[in-house]
Amino acid sequence: MKKLLLTFSILLTVSLMYAQPPAAFNYQAIARNSTGVALGNTTITIRLSILDFVGNVIYREQHTNVTTNQFGLFTLQVGNGLQDTLFGNPFSGIDWSASLTRMKVEMDINAGSTFSDMGTSDLLSVPYSLLSQDALNLKGHPFSTVTPNIGEVLKWDGSTWSPGVDIVGTGGGSVVTVNTGTGLTGGPITSTGTISLANTAVTPGTYGATNKIPQITVDQQGRITGVINQGLPSSFPPSGAAGGDLTGSYPNPSIAMIQGRTVSNKAPSIGQVLKWTGSAWDTSSTVTPGGVASGDLSGSYPSPTVSKIQGQNISASSPNTIVGSYPFMLLNTSEGNI
Repeated sequence: MKKLLLTFSILLTVSLMYAQPPAAFNYQAIARNSTGVALGNTTITIRLSILDFVGNVIYREQHTNVTTNQFGLFTLQVGNGLQDTLFGNPFSGIDWSASLTRMKVEMDINAGSTFSDMGTSDLLSVPYSLLSQDALNLKGHPFSTVTPNIGEVLKWDGSTWSPGVDIVGTGGGSVVTVNTGTGLTGGPITSTGTISLANTAVTPGTYGATNKIPQITVDQQGRITGVINQGLPSSFPPSGAAGGDLTGSYPNPSIAMIQGRTVSNKAPSIGQVLKWTGSAWDTSSTVTPGGVASGDLSGSYPSPTVSKIQGQNISASSPNTIVGSYPFMLLNTSEGNI
Protein backbone atom coordinates (compact mmCIF):
# COMPACT_ATOMS: atom_id res chain seq x y z
CA MET A 1 0.00 0.00 0.00
CA LYS A 2 1.32 3.37 -0.92
CA LYS A 3 2.25 5.40 2.17
CA LEU A 4 1.04 8.99 2.21
CA LEU A 5 3.09 11.69 3.88
CA LEU A 6 0.81 14.43 5.13
CA THR A 7 1.56 17.87 6.47
CA PHE A 8 -0.31 20.40 8.56
CA SER A 9 -0.30 24.11 7.87
CA ILE A 10 -1.45 26.01 10.98
CA LEU A 11 -3.53 29.01 9.94
CA LEU A 12 -4.57 30.64 13.22
CA THR A 13 -5.28 30.06 16.90
CA VAL A 14 -8.08 32.20 18.29
CA SER A 15 -10.90 32.68 20.80
CA LEU A 16 -10.26 31.53 24.32
CA MET A 17 -13.46 29.88 25.52
CA TYR A 18 -14.66 30.88 28.96
CA ALA A 19 -18.33 29.79 28.92
CA GLN A 20 -18.01 26.62 30.98
CA PRO A 21 -15.09 24.39 31.90
CA PRO A 22 -13.20 22.69 30.45
CA ALA A 23 -11.59 25.72 28.80
CA ALA A 24 -10.41 25.23 25.22
CA PHE A 25 -8.77 27.03 22.36
CA ASN A 26 -9.38 26.71 18.62
CA TYR A 27 -6.95 24.91 16.35
CA GLN A 28 -7.21 25.16 12.56
CA ALA A 29 -5.02 23.50 9.94
CA ILE A 30 -4.93 22.17 6.36
CA ALA A 31 -4.29 18.48 5.75
CA ARG A 32 -2.05 17.84 2.72
CA ASN A 33 -0.49 14.78 1.15
CA SER A 34 3.20 14.26 0.47
CA THR A 35 2.98 16.20 -2.82
CA GLY A 36 1.36 19.16 -1.09
CA VAL A 37 -2.16 18.55 -2.43
CA ALA A 38 -4.86 19.42 0.09
CA LEU A 39 -7.03 16.50 1.27
CA GLY A 40 -10.44 18.06 0.61
CA ASN A 41 -13.71 16.59 1.84
CA THR A 42 -11.94 13.84 3.76
CA THR A 43 -12.81 12.32 7.17
CA ILE A 44 -9.74 11.96 9.36
CA THR A 45 -8.81 11.31 13.00
CA ILE A 46 -6.57 13.76 14.89
CA ARG A 47 -4.65 13.04 18.09
CA LEU A 48 -3.22 16.00 20.04
CA SER A 49 -0.64 15.76 22.86
CA ILE A 50 0.46 18.60 25.15
CA LEU A 51 4.15 18.15 26.07
CA ASP A 52 6.26 19.76 28.76
CA PHE A 53 9.59 21.40 27.94
CA VAL A 54 11.47 18.06 28.04
CA GLY A 55 8.94 16.24 25.83
CA ASN A 56 6.87 14.36 28.41
CA VAL A 57 3.15 14.02 27.60
CA ILE A 58 1.13 15.86 30.24
CA TYR A 59 -2.21 15.70 28.39
CA ARG A 60 -3.58 13.83 25.33
CA GLU A 61 -6.90 13.88 23.52
CA GLN A 62 -8.37 12.44 20.30
CA HIS A 63 -10.80 13.94 17.76
CA THR A 64 -12.62 11.42 15.58
CA ASN A 65 -14.71 12.01 12.44
CA VAL A 66 -12.98 15.29 11.67
CA THR A 67 -14.03 16.35 8.16
CA THR A 68 -12.00 18.69 6.01
CA ASN A 69 -13.66 21.14 3.59
CA GLN A 70 -12.98 21.29 -0.11
CA PHE A 71 -9.67 23.01 0.59
CA GLY A 72 -8.50 20.45 3.15
CA LEU A 73 -9.17 22.87 6.01
CA PHE A 74 -10.41 21.54 9.34
CA THR A 75 -11.08 23.19 12.72
CA LEU A 76 -11.27 21.65 16.17
CA GLN A 77 -11.17 22.81 19.79
CA VAL A 78 -8.14 21.73 21.77
CA GLY A 79 -9.49 20.71 25.16
CA ASN A 80 -12.83 19.40 23.94
CA GLY A 81 -11.60 16.10 22.49
CA LEU A 82 -11.83 12.66 24.08
CA GLN A 83 -9.19 12.64 26.81
CA ASP A 84 -6.71 9.81 27.04
CA THR A 85 -6.88 9.04 30.79
CA LEU A 86 -3.53 7.24 30.73
CA PHE A 87 -1.95 10.67 31.00
CA GLY A 88 -3.86 11.73 34.10
CA ASN A 89 -4.18 15.49 33.90
CA PRO A 90 -7.45 16.96 32.66
CA PHE A 91 -7.11 19.84 30.27
CA SER A 92 -8.21 22.29 32.97
CA GLY A 93 -5.40 21.02 35.22
CA ILE A 94 -2.55 22.00 32.90
CA ASP A 95 -0.24 24.58 34.50
CA TRP A 96 0.39 26.86 31.54
CA SER A 97 2.71 29.08 33.59
CA ALA A 98 5.08 26.30 34.66
CA SER A 99 7.39 26.26 31.63
CA LEU A 100 7.53 26.15 27.83
CA THR A 101 4.65 23.99 26.53
CA ARG A 102 4.51 22.27 23.11
CA MET A 103 1.76 20.51 21.14
CA LYS A 104 2.30 17.32 19.09
CA VAL A 105 -0.14 16.61 16.20
CA GLU A 106 -0.81 13.13 14.83
CA MET A 107 -3.28 12.08 12.06
CA ASP A 108 -4.89 8.96 10.61
CA ILE A 109 -6.24 9.76 7.10
CA ASN A 110 -8.44 6.67 7.26
CA ALA A 111 -10.30 7.92 10.37
CA GLY A 112 -8.86 5.03 12.39
CA SER A 113 -6.26 4.81 15.14
CA THR A 114 -3.07 4.31 13.13
CA PHE A 115 -1.47 7.71 13.55
CA SER A 116 1.35 9.40 11.69
CA ASP A 117 3.41 12.06 13.48
CA MET A 118 2.75 15.38 11.79
CA GLY A 119 5.15 17.43 13.93
CA THR A 120 5.46 19.32 17.21
CA SER A 121 5.16 23.08 17.67
CA ASP A 122 5.67 25.48 20.60
CA LEU A 123 2.47 26.91 22.05
CA LEU A 124 2.82 30.64 22.20
CA SER A 125 0.84 33.50 23.74
CA VAL A 126 -2.79 32.61 22.95
CA PRO A 127 -2.95 29.25 24.78
CA TYR A 128 -1.17 30.84 27.71
CA SER A 129 -4.04 33.33 27.96
CA LEU A 130 -5.85 30.48 29.69
CA LEU A 131 -4.04 31.85 32.73
CA SER A 132 -6.49 34.76 32.64
CA GLN A 133 -9.09 32.25 33.81
CA ASP A 134 -7.50 32.83 37.21
CA ALA A 135 -9.06 36.31 37.11
CA LEU A 136 -12.38 34.58 37.81
CA ASN A 137 -10.91 32.91 40.89
CA LEU A 138 -8.64 33.74 43.81
CA LYS A 139 -6.68 30.67 44.86
CA GLY A 140 -9.51 28.54 43.47
CA HIS A 141 -12.26 30.58 45.13
CA PRO A 142 -14.64 32.19 42.60
CA PHE A 143 -15.62 35.85 42.39
CA SER A 144 -19.25 36.96 42.51
CA THR A 145 -20.82 38.48 39.41
CA VAL A 146 -22.60 41.13 41.52
CA THR A 147 -21.78 44.72 40.49
CA PRO A 148 -20.07 46.52 43.42
CA ASN A 149 -21.06 49.94 44.77
CA ILE A 150 -18.58 52.76 45.38
CA GLY A 151 -16.56 52.18 48.53
CA GLU A 152 -17.36 48.47 48.85
CA VAL A 153 -14.71 45.80 49.26
CA LEU A 154 -14.56 42.10 48.42
CA LYS A 155 -15.59 39.81 51.27
CA TRP A 156 -15.69 36.04 51.39
CA ASP A 157 -19.30 34.96 52.08
CA GLY A 158 -18.50 31.27 52.31
CA SER A 159 -18.95 30.47 48.64
CA THR A 160 -17.79 33.50 46.60
CA TRP A 161 -15.85 36.73 46.91
CA SER A 162 -18.70 39.25 46.91
CA PRO A 163 -18.91 43.08 47.23
CA GLY A 164 -19.60 44.25 50.77
CA VAL A 165 -19.43 47.28 53.05
CA ASP A 166 -15.99 48.24 54.35
CA ILE A 167 -16.26 48.34 58.14
CA VAL A 168 -13.08 50.43 58.32
CA GLY A 169 -13.57 54.12 57.51
CA THR A 170 -17.05 55.28 56.53
CA GLY A 171 -18.59 51.80 56.57
CA GLY A 172 -20.75 50.14 59.19
CA GLY A 173 -20.22 47.36 61.68
CA SER A 174 -20.28 47.18 65.47
CA VAL A 175 -17.83 46.47 68.28
CA VAL A 176 -18.87 43.53 70.43
CA THR A 177 -16.62 43.97 73.48
CA VAL A 178 -13.99 46.46 74.62
CA ASN A 179 -11.69 45.22 77.38
CA THR A 180 -9.53 47.44 79.56
CA GLY A 181 -5.97 46.63 80.47
CA THR A 182 -3.77 47.45 83.45
CA GLY A 183 -4.10 51.04 84.58
CA LEU A 184 -7.57 51.52 83.02
CA THR A 185 -11.03 51.22 84.50
CA GLY A 186 -14.51 50.88 82.99
CA GLY A 187 -14.21 47.64 81.05
CA PRO A 188 -15.25 45.32 79.66
CA ILE A 189 -17.76 47.40 77.69
CA THR A 190 -20.39 45.50 75.72
CA SER A 191 -22.75 48.35 74.87
CA THR A 192 -21.86 51.78 76.27
CA GLY A 193 -19.45 52.93 78.93
CA THR A 194 -16.50 55.12 79.82
CA ILE A 195 -12.87 54.09 80.01
CA SER A 196 -10.78 56.06 82.54
CA LEU A 197 -7.29 56.05 83.94
CA ALA A 198 -7.08 54.28 87.29
CA ASN A 199 -5.97 56.39 90.25
CA THR A 200 -2.45 56.00 91.62
CA ALA A 201 -0.91 56.88 94.98
CA VAL A 202 0.44 60.19 93.64
CA THR A 203 -1.03 63.30 95.23
CA PRO A 204 -2.12 65.83 92.58
CA GLY A 205 -0.03 69.00 92.65
CA THR A 206 3.07 70.77 91.39
CA TYR A 207 6.43 69.29 92.19
CA GLY A 208 9.89 70.81 92.02
CA ALA A 209 11.14 74.32 92.92
CA THR A 210 14.24 76.50 92.56
CA ASN A 211 15.93 74.53 95.36
CA LYS A 212 14.22 71.16 94.79
CA ILE A 213 13.96 68.61 91.99
CA PRO A 214 11.23 65.90 91.67
CA GLN A 215 12.15 62.22 91.75
CA ILE A 216 9.55 60.38 89.60
CA THR A 217 8.61 56.67 89.57
CA VAL A 218 6.87 55.26 86.44
CA ASP A 219 5.23 51.81 86.03
CA GLN A 220 5.23 49.54 82.94
CA GLN A 221 2.13 51.26 81.55
CA GLY A 222 3.84 54.66 81.68
CA ARG A 223 1.81 55.90 84.66
CA ILE A 224 3.46 58.07 87.31
CA THR A 225 3.11 56.07 90.52
CA GLY A 226 5.33 58.10 92.83
CA VAL A 227 6.83 61.59 93.16
CA ILE A 228 9.03 63.01 95.93
CA ASN A 229 10.91 66.32 96.12
CA GLN A 230 14.68 66.14 96.55
CA GLY A 231 16.36 69.20 98.11
CA LEU A 232 19.32 70.81 96.38
CA PRO A 233 22.52 71.69 98.33
CA SER A 234 23.24 75.38 98.91
CA SER A 235 26.44 75.13 96.90
CA PHE A 236 28.06 72.68 94.57
CA PRO A 237 31.82 72.02 94.89
CA PRO A 238 33.68 72.05 91.62
CA SER A 239 34.54 68.71 90.12
CA GLY A 240 36.52 67.38 87.22
CA ALA A 241 40.11 67.82 86.06
CA ALA A 242 41.95 71.03 87.04
CA GLY A 243 43.73 73.19 84.46
CA GLY A 244 45.77 76.36 84.07
CA ASP A 245 48.34 76.77 86.89
CA LEU A 246 46.61 73.91 88.75
CA THR A 247 46.93 70.14 88.37
CA GLY A 248 44.99 67.14 89.67
CA SER A 249 41.23 67.14 90.13
CA TYR A 250 38.67 69.31 91.87
CA PRO A 251 37.80 69.85 94.67
CA ASN A 252 41.46 69.29 95.75
CA PRO A 253 43.84 70.40 92.99
CA SER A 254 47.54 71.22 93.43
CA ILE A 255 49.51 74.31 92.32
CA ALA A 256 51.80 73.28 89.50
CA MET A 257 52.82 76.79 88.24
CA ILE A 258 52.84 80.46 89.19
CA GLN A 259 52.00 82.79 86.30
CA GLY A 260 52.68 79.92 83.97
CA ARG A 261 56.09 79.18 85.46
CA THR A 262 56.74 75.72 86.88
CA VAL A 263 56.94 75.25 90.66
CA SER A 264 59.30 72.54 91.91
CA ASN A 265 57.62 69.62 93.66
CA LYS A 266 60.41 69.31 96.24
CA ALA A 267 59.24 69.44 99.86
CA PRO A 268 60.57 72.66 101.56
CA SER A 269 62.41 72.82 104.89
CA ILE A 270 61.61 75.28 107.71
CA GLY A 271 62.70 78.79 106.78
CA GLN A 272 63.17 78.09 103.07
CA VAL A 273 61.64 80.26 100.38
CA LEU A 274 60.80 79.86 96.68
CA LYS A 275 63.56 81.21 94.50
CA TRP A 276 63.49 81.54 90.69
CA THR A 277 66.28 79.52 89.14
CA GLY A 278 65.70 80.72 85.62
CA SER A 279 63.61 77.68 84.71
CA ALA A 280 61.47 76.97 87.79
CA TRP A 281 60.48 78.20 91.25
CA ASP A 282 62.61 76.06 93.55
CA THR A 283 63.15 75.88 97.31
CA SER A 284 66.13 77.88 98.67
CA SER A 285 67.60 78.57 102.17
CA THR A 286 69.13 82.07 101.53
CA VAL A 287 68.10 85.27 99.86
CA THR A 288 71.05 87.65 99.20
CA PRO A 289 70.03 91.22 98.25
CA GLY A 290 72.00 93.03 95.58
CA GLY A 291 72.03 96.31 93.67
CA VAL A 292 72.28 100.06 94.55
CA ALA A 293 70.83 101.17 97.91
CA SER A 294 68.48 104.16 98.12
CA GLY A 295 66.28 106.01 100.53
CA ASP A 296 68.09 106.56 103.86
CA LEU A 297 70.73 104.13 102.64
CA SER A 298 73.62 104.67 100.26
CA GLY A 299 76.17 102.43 98.66
CA SER A 300 75.28 98.92 97.32
CA TYR A 301 73.71 95.82 98.67
CA PRO A 302 74.48 93.62 100.44
CA SER A 303 76.50 96.23 102.50
CA PRO A 304 74.83 99.66 102.29
CA THR A 305 75.55 102.67 104.60
CA VAL A 306 72.98 104.63 106.62
CA SER A 307 73.39 108.16 105.32
CA LYS A 308 70.12 109.66 106.57
CA ILE A 309 67.60 109.33 109.32
CA GLN A 310 64.09 110.23 108.32
CA GLY A 311 65.52 112.00 105.32
CA GLN A 312 67.97 114.15 107.35
CA ASN A 313 71.61 113.82 106.41
CA ILE A 314 74.05 112.36 108.85
CA SER A 315 77.54 113.88 108.93
CA ALA A 316 80.32 111.55 108.06
CA SER A 317 82.66 113.30 110.64
CA SER A 318 83.20 111.97 114.09
CA PRO A 319 80.36 113.00 116.46
CA ASN A 320 80.82 115.73 119.08
CA THR A 321 80.95 114.97 122.78
CA ILE A 322 78.25 115.88 125.18
CA VAL A 323 79.42 118.15 128.00
CA GLY A 324 77.82 118.95 131.28
CA SER A 325 75.73 116.94 133.69
CA TYR A 326 72.14 115.80 133.41
CA PRO A 327 69.79 117.53 133.23
CA PHE A 328 72.03 120.36 132.03
CA MET A 329 73.79 118.97 128.96
CA LEU A 330 74.97 120.64 125.74
CA LEU A 331 75.18 118.97 122.30
CA ASN A 332 77.36 120.72 119.73
CA THR A 333 75.92 120.44 116.16
CA SER A 334 76.88 121.78 112.80
CA GLU A 335 74.11 123.51 110.84
CA GLY A 336 72.22 121.10 108.73
CA ASN A 337 73.72 118.03 110.41
CA ILE A 338 72.95 116.19 113.59
